[in-house]
Order: sequence, then C-alpha cells, then structure tokens
Amino acid sequence: MKEILKRYFSYQFHHETNIAGYKAYQELDGWVLVFPADYVDENYIAEQQVIANFLQDSGFTNVTTPINSNSGTYIVPIDGEYSVYLCHVKSLSSGKHHQDLNSFLKEFHYAGHRFPYTPVYSNRYGQWKTNWEQIVDQMDFLRQSLMEKATITNWERLWIESCFYFIGMGENAIQFLQESESKNYNQFDQPVFTFERINPLPHNNVIVANRIVHDHPSRDIAEWIRHTILKEGRNGISVISNFLHQYEQERNFSLFGWRLLFARLLFPIHFTDYTDMVLRTDGGTDINYKDFKDFLSYQAEYEYCLKALFRERDQYGQEKLPEVEWIYN
Repeated sequence: MKEILKRYFSYQFHHETNIAGYKAYQELDGWVLVFPADYVDENYIAEQQVIANFLQDSGFTNVTTPINSNSGTYIVPIDGEYSVYLCHVKSLSSGKHHQDLNSFLKEFHYAGHRFPYTPVYSNRYGQWKTNWEQIVDQMDFLRQSLMEKATITNWERLWIESCFYFIGMGENAIQFLQESESKNYNQFDQPVFTFERINPLPHNNVIVANRIVHDHPSRDIAEWIRHTILKEGRNGISVISNFLHQYEQERNFSLFGWRLLFARLLFPIHFTDYTDMVLRTDGGTDINYKDFKDFLSYQAEYEYCLKALFRERDQYGQEKLPEVEWIYN
C-alpha cells in the first residue's frame, strides 16, 4: 500500500504502525492515518476537515485532519479493489495536557459551542427521536429475521427471548424524551462537538475525526456514565456523582439537559452495540452464548445504578425528574 499511496500524496510514509485501530505512517511533522472510504463521499470528508481544522485551531492538536491528494481529491483507489482517504495528526495526545476527562470535556464542549455553522453530515442535534426509533425498528427487524430461520443457535434463541425487553426499554426512553422537549432550557443546551461513543476516552488518545458529531453535550456525559456503570457497577456511583458535580460547576444542566441525559441512559444502546459487535464478528454462534448470559444478568445492576442516580439527582435538583416506573418497581 505504501508505494501506491506515494503516487497520490507527497509524504514519505516512513515507519508503519497502528494508531486508534488504523494503519498509520510516521512523518517528520506527525503521523498519517489510513481510513476506508468505500462508504463515504468527498463532501462528508470535506466537512470533517473543516471541523478538524477548527478544533486544531482551538488547541486540540490530537484531532486527525483529512488530507487532500495531489489531484485535490480526498479519496484515492487502491489497486481498483477498494478506496481510502488519509488524515494527518500532529500529536498523539491533547496539546492542552488535560489531567482528566472532565476538564477535557468542558473545554471541548466550549470550543464546539463557538463553531459558527451547523454541520450537515455529522449533525445529530434534535434527531434523537428519529434515530432511536430507527434503532428500535432495526431490533424488531432482526428479531423477525432470526425467527424465520430454519435453525438458530443458542445465542440467537436467547437474543430473540431478550430483545422484547430491550425494545420496550427503547420505547420507554423515546416516550421520556418526547415529554422532555418542552421543558426549561439554558445556554448550555446549544449543540457542541461530542463523540459518537466516548470510549476510547478522548483526553489521552488520538481523536479520529469520524468519531466527532454535533450534538447536545449530555451525549458525552451520558455515554461516559454508561461506560462507567458497565465497567464498575454500583462501585462507580460516587465517581459519577463527583464527575457530574465538577462538570456542572462551569456548564450546568437545564431541566431539559437532565432529562435528555437520562433518556439516553434509559435507551439500551449498550444492547444494540453488543449485538452489532457479535454479528459483525462471530455471527451469534454458541461461542458467544455464555458471554451473552453474563451480559443479560448484569442488566439488573445497570438498572440499580440508574435508579440510584435518578434519586441522587433529585436530592439537589430544583425540579424533580418524573419517575420511570420500570426502574423504580
């Protein structure tokens, strides 16, 4: 690949390595990363470049920036078999030397708050209901597809049995979201740059531009809370509480922001992420069956933590959040 890339780009492509899961080459002024481009277009990548340049100018030197080829395009063919585009990154960690995720997110969200445009391809703000309904529909479609198979694996049978519960969770989260859309707002409810998923944590890793989306800041907070609950369980509740308190010292949540945060936590994106991961790799074979049973048994712990966070928030919130019956019962 190195020799092919040299035809299109004025780089030397020195030492080959792997950064953030992508093939990368070291250069004198940083690193060049190679991304698949079979399912993206030039306009999408151009928008990434505008956003990345803005964030680079804001001091986030660990954001990858798309590179134009010598002919001016981003996407180049590799032996007629597939296409790629390249990104350059100056530093493998944030130039702002953040000590923790909290301080990083406050500055990252503040920078995104100042972005003068509404992105076209990476915008997720206000699209929560539509996107979540599509995910619920996809779960139901997969259920029907598995039920029509002549034979199914133990993993697939267990998925069919459990998916009704998670579809119900998704529908409840959408209802909770709909009831939130007319509630009180503040200046921190404006869209900022966030991450499709908060993990890997961005303050001490390269930030790949295609992970960045334009959304409400609660997206990052909620996904970090989800990540912490799934990793630490109830032992992480005090850490989550301290994190929220520190973040709110500079960027306090409105009632709408709180409701959006909890709506996202109620929506079972961890179930759909797990499903996608399994189907993308092993295809739901019996090898995954025990892991899936462990995953499902942990759901009770996840809901216990959500209930604890609901109650703790209501102890100091000016206006209480409505109770979610299936969490409290």
